[in-house]
Amino acid sequence: MALYFDYHCDTPKDSSTTAMAWHKTHPILAVSVNERGAGSVNIFMDEGEAVSNVDIQRQGCLVRSLAWHPQRKILAIGWDNGTLSLWNDFEKTMRDDSQVHRSAILFIEWSPFGNRIMTGDEEGTVGIWRADPRGKLAQDKQYRKKGKMTHMVQRPRLDQRLTSSDCPPFFFGGSLGIIYLSDESGNCTEACQVAGGVLEMLLLDGRDSLVVVTTQQILTQYSISADLQLTHTNKVKLAGGPKLSDVIWVGPSLLATCASENRIRITDFANDENYVLKPSDYAPFGDDDLVTSIAFESQKGVLAAATDRGQVAIWRYAAASSKPGGAAAAAAAGDGSGGAASGADNWEFLVAPEVKGRMKRVQWGSVRSLLAVWTLDNGVSILNEQVMNGTFWAGTAAVQSGPQSLCILRAPSAPGGDGDGKEGGGGGGGGKDDERRHAALNAAPQVFEVDTELRVKGLSVSESRVAVWNGQQVDVYEFGDGAGAGGEGGAGVKMGSFACASNSVTIHKENLYVCEGGKVEQRNFQGSVKDTFAFKESEGEPILVDVAPKNLVVATSQGLIKMWDISRREARTHRMPRLLSELVKEAAPNLTPVSLRCNCDGTKLAFVTAPQAGAGLTAAAGGNSPETQVHVYDLEQDSVSSYDFGSSGRFPVWMVWDAVEPRLLVVETKPLRISAGAKDRKGGA
Repeated sequence: MALYFDYHCDTPKDSSTTAMAWHKTHPILAVSVNERGAGSVNIFMDEGEAVSNVDIQRQGCLVRSLAWHPQRKILAIGWDNGTLSLWNDFEKTMRDDSQVHRSAILFIEWSPFGNRIMTGDEEGTVGIWRADPRGKLAQDKQYRKKGKMTHMVQRPRLDQRLTSSDCPPFFFGGSLGIIYLSDESGNCTEACQVAGGVLEMLLLDGRDSLVVVTTQQILTQYSISADLQLTHTNKVKLAGGPKLSDVIWVGPSLLATCASENRIRITDFANDENYVLKPSDYAPFGDDDLVTSIAFESQKGVLAAATDRGQVAIWRYAAASSKPGGAAAAAAAGDGSGGAASGADNWEFLVAPEVKGRMKRVQWGSVRSLLAVWTLDNGVSILNEQVMNGTFWAGTAAVQSGPQSLCILRAPSAPGGDGDGKEGGGGGGGGKDDERRHAALNAAPQVFEVDTELRVKGLSVSESRVAVWNGQQVDVYEFGDGAGAGGEGGAGVKMGSFACASNSVTIHKENLYVCEGGKVEQRNFQGSVKDTFAFKESEGEPILVDVAPKNLVVATSQGLIKMWDISRREARTHRMPRLLSELVKEAAPNLTPVSLRCNCDGTKLAFVTAPQAGAGLTAAAGGNSPETQVHVYDLEQDSVSSYDFGSSGRFPVWMVWDAVEPRLLVVETKPLRISAGAKDRKGGA
């Protein structure tokens, strides 16, 4: 059962929330408020802690829209007087432009690489801006139309690979129902017109179809040709109450709506089916609990529904064939679905966390199962699902046993253990050595308990030390016989602590390697910097770091991999940097790493990739499924081999190389949820 902790974001007491936005890659949330006619923006970490030194406020002016850069900590802010601001959270600086818009900015969108910004206001002006990596604005183009401009959707050409200098074509529209197309050359033409104002615009099925929902609750569907021309294909009247608020994808071809009713209505385009999810079918909800907002987290297939009485209903999409007895039940029913049930039966109710106040909107964060809840009475809270972390190094495993506690198991044969510490390696010695190693491998592991002072969000372990962090601080503990009060069953001893805004840390011998502020730093356990590994702006920010006995490997937000030889007194560059999109050529362009591991002799790298944040536009259609492939790059052969766990219905969640055998990779996987659009293609889990 999922467990969610409620963290309240501390905003001024007499203020009211006007907008909120999660970053796509970092666990930070921007919240704007109205405090007696003055507008301001605060930035919060995933447990509601305010980020320090954020000074974003204006007298007599309110924030109407917020949008984060897809990779960098740069926040675009649209004010109701038409000013567009860019806040650089690393430099703590803000740049403004008030030359294009003269009225409230209603939408802001970044291009996939963050080099362009598209904005629209309530007087019909749409602006296109260039933005450099530091957040400096330059006007590019602008269109002046009639009516409010409220929505837009980007649609790159399917036959072209997007580059960092491109601004993809996009459709936009608003209160008059006219949909316009802005192409790559900056030409703006009328594409179509619908009855009523635009309530939502979405892309469907690999970006070859545009769906427009109007204020009259009419859904109109258009196919998109290679030259971006629209052809009308379908029109339906959506069922539901008159207060239609959210229209979102909850899976491939699955459209969900809510309209302050006691239910969520779902339309399955692939199977021509309509059904409802009702919170009142589960405790503690009743028939008078009205759904005010919905949000879908596509990586985990989780749907959240906010109600007007302060309760959140959370479901997970899990086809009946993936549940115990699901396929047999479907076959017995004779529904001809090949073992996968349809409709509401595919949704598994998980939990109903409570947040104080009447809820207006919910929004999922990009990482760690974070859900922001905007209430009318009590500001914004963050529901944070408790995730237990774990890691492994050369026979030593560290597992989080509670929010602030670790259980460490060390095999007797591991370095620092009671065995010979060779992990089965080395020649000579004869039968007695083999018997001793065999006995050590079968002996019970040593067990150590470590209580931490911070809530653990990540950890890295070595033979007798463990580093833990929470995104603001890093602590290092020693365990084992040399840990003073430690030892088997005893608590670890704290060796060092320092402030550090990092979510990627690796411990290696007497050092920590930390990704922070666009660089990787080598620090001691007290935080003193011993060496710095810098990156150019074009290379992206370092987001993953791993250390083998002799090598440091780092992956950046732009999908670049760099290596250093750290076996000598001074680190030296090892091998040429490589782009993931060059190594995995048959995959989608613009890849970013989500997991990276170097083997024990530095000759192979295992990695898992995903489309860069903002580049994976199919997520708008609910198609952002977990990556199922693990790739292994052989540095000596300059070749990549891949294994796809999707064929067995699973996806990788964690991996580690053997400490002695450089060809042995261990991968942990989880079942892959069966998408709604795949019901006719798969007969079971």
